[in-house]
Amino acid sequence: MALRARLVAPPPPPKEVWPWHQVKCAGVLSSALLKGDRRMEAETYLSPGFGIGKAIENKSSGWIRFGGLAKVWMPGRLKGIQVSRDFGTPFLAATQVFDIRPAPRKWLALERTDDAAGRFVTQGMILVTCSGSVGRATLAYAPHQNTLISHDLLRIEALDRRQKGWLYAYLRSPQVHAMATGAQYGHIIKHLETSHLQALPIPMVDDGTADNFSARVARILKLRNDAHRLAAEADSRFAESIGSVEPSEKEEGFVVRAADMILGRRRLEAWLESGSRQGQRYSPGENRKGRWNDYAARARSAEIGCDQHAGPGSNVRARSIW
Repeated sequence: MALRARLVAPPPPPKEVWPWHQVKCAGVLSSALLKGDRRMEAETYLSPGFGIGKAIENKSSGWIRFGGLAKVWMPGRLKGIQVSRDFGTPFLAATQVFDIRPAPRKWLALERTDDAAGRFVTQGMILVTCSGSVGRATLAYAPHQNTLISHDLLRIEALDRRQKGWLYAYLRSPQVHAMATGAQYGHIIKHLETSHLQALPIPMVDDGTADNFSARVARILKLRNDAHRLAAEADSRFAESIGSVEPSEKEEGFVVRAADMILGRRRLEAWLESGSRQGQRYSPGENRKGRWNDYAARARSAEIGCDQHAGPGSNVRARSIW
């Protein structure tokens, strides 16, 4: 899987000093097991997020449920038909939304997509992952417009626009991420529902603090849009200076005998069977032994070249070419 740059901080390094895991145990009131989702997993009540949420809820005032400040919703499961780039609407998966430069890899037929209008997002909308790695929040910006966005992202809309910046800052905090992770469910693939996010306790802030957060988030959105625009402009100038680049070879279909695939090392890579190496073309019926002799000769040549450049006493070898 290709590594892509993302708008998230790197994970903390793993602990290497023993003990890196310890048995956790704690007492839980029976009332906590009988209300809400009636969760019976011990990890739900032993997670750091559960304690943080309880600490806020134990305050007599100064906080409110997240659903009292924002509308949390998500579209239904996506059902669509994949088509070519020329005829389809770009689609982004949940992980692609977090890329610094989102690049669609699928295009869907808009008229055959269920609830297509509800799958578009506007700039500044808060998106939160609800499947797999749950609780990660980001802002929709220019590359996300006019693009179908996966249903694996919760949509957050502030009921009061002045609170939008504070809501985003709240969701980006590690404490809230811990609470969202503690509310997740699922054994293999974790999930987070809209009700879980709506039930999170959020501290109330005064108007001055809310305005400060809104200004900061507006600046974040502007900087991301500017970065995207400048990167696209740089790509365009680079393409103009280089000119059009034609591929050195055209992809062509070919046929391979079953005997050629079974004999020898039984390599199943299509590249080896295509017969395209250094401008040479091999017919499907050509002797396979000649190909491997050519491979061995090139490997010996590369190894000799490494010895000449490495100098005396060096142990450098070209052990693998392909």
